[in-house]
Amino acid sequence: MPERVGDYYNLMPLDSSQANVPHKSRTFRYQTISYKATHTRTNAICYLKRIMGCKLPTVRLYEVVETWKKLIHANIVQLREVFL
Repeated sequence: MPERVGDYYNLMPLDSSQANVPHKSRTFRYQTISYKATHTRTNAICYLKRIMGCKLPTVRLYEVVETWKKLIHANIVQLREVFL
């Protein structure tokens, strides 16, 4: 498990079974791990999802990210940042 990812530190797996064994997401169809992390500048507690093995062309990735950022719903965590 990484100690730091981008501007986030103190990563903790949200499910102890995910600590060493990623599961295949039904939504993304790739192995994923969910983490709770702290943002370095704001100290806000954040949710991170690592999607492993996902290789989208750069243009397509940008389109997907921009669409997800526009999604605002009370029952869905809003996407704020994507890093590779």
